[in-house]
Amino acid sequence: IGAGIVSDFGGSSIGLLDMSMPALILAIPSLIFTLLVIPKLLPKQKSLKNPFARDARQFLAEIEIKADSKLLDLKIENNNINELNNSNILFIQRGEHAFYPPIDNLSLKVGDVIVLGATRKSLEEAISKLGDQLQPQLTKDLNDDLDKIDKTLIKDSRVLAEVLVAPSSEMIGKDLEQIRFRNFTGCIVLGLLRRSRMLKDRVTEIPLLAGDVLLVQGTEESISNLKNNSDVVLIDWTRKYLPQRKKLFRSTMIFLTTILAAASGFIDLATASILGASAMVITNALSINRAANAINRRLYITIASMLAYGAALESSGGAQLIVKNLMFLLNDKPISFVLCSLFILVTIFTNFLTNNATVIIFMPIAINISYAFNVDPMAFIITVILASNISFCTPFGYQTNLLVMAPGHYKFHDYVKCGIPLTVLTWIIYIFFLPSYFGY
Repeated sequence: IGAGIVSDFGGSSIGLLDMSMPALILAIPSLIFTLLVIPKLLPKQKSLKNPFARDARQFLAEIEIKADSKLLDLKIENNNINELNNSNILFIQRGEHAFYPPIDNLSLKVGDVIVLGATRKSLEEAISKLGDQLQPQLTKDLNDDLDKIDKTLIKDSRVLAEVLVAPSSEMIGKDLEQIRFRNFTGCIVLGLLRRSRMLKDRVTEIPLLAGDVLLVQGTEESISNLKNNSDVVLIDWTRKYLPQRKKLFRSTMIFLTTILAAASGFIDLATASILGASAMVITNALSINRAANAINRRLYITIASMLAYGAALESSGGAQLIVKNLMFLLNDKPISFVLCSLFILVTIFTNFLTNNATVIIFMPIAINISYAFNVDPMAFIITVILASNISFCTPFGYQTNLLVMAPGHYKFHDYVKCGIPLTVLTWIIYIFFLPSYFGY
């Protein structure tokens, strides 16, 4: 946004590297302060679990040991697998024989099926480590359709969600083998939860009851299609995209190429960002739906409105009038004093407005001040951009502040108590180092 306003004023373009050194001068001491001092200012949290204690729920799940499994030949000690946190082994099926707790000094072999109770979080971690080995071992519906479903899951974005067995469902009284859930829905059942008691049988052998919760994995399309399935009720807010490690390399390369192209000046930042985002979608590193959902419409409306406000401020002569009045106070002051005053003023406003709005309002004023002093505006431009991001004192100063407020159990006064010292620290760093860096 700041670069766009500067371009409208006919100024030279701002490169990524132009901001790097000033930003690092502020960031490194601030990071050290955040790591060492801020934790002592915050109240100690007894628990960061959410109020619904969802992590405490134990799903019944299965892990099949295959020839390429990371758990192959692993020796189970004290009825525990270190690779799976918050899980409880119920029994291990080996052919016709089952091993029940206490299980000690048992080495896992190919074909073993571990039946366990585990939290959803631990199952998500197991999926990233074990892949398709974390699913019930079905025998009656092995066909080409299942191979097609598995290939689609590998190719497309994988989503984890919970569904409730409906009271009038035809699935009631049948087990997973009988209902052929994977064939008809394209989703894989990873876990089963029955609120009345903890189940201790194979997932595929348990007749379903009304109210049972199934933890399912599928593509975006197959999970969305569950809304139209009368046998289950999709709990929409439980959806979660699973990380796709096979797409990590291409995503990283696209990201680095985008950054390098913009930083080197080969293409401008806006063009590089659009090309990078397009490449993510074209290479299937990111689905179109996820890309569309990432667009914050409220943010764009706010930016558009503030851009109109900034344009009106400039075209009406409001910015020049503000600068003219400020010159009475700053006329005989050195440039370093003006820069420090501007930095402090912007950091105050950005905690009550958004950082985007602050840039739009103060950038025309800062550029006009530099013109009034007949100096290069770049120092003023960078000062506004840096100061507009010093929004630590309020939860509404920046979007991330609000995002962490509920999960971290923070209150408004926590932001004030931690944000004010951190903001004052940035003032001190700026006053002592930045003006000399700009040559004033």
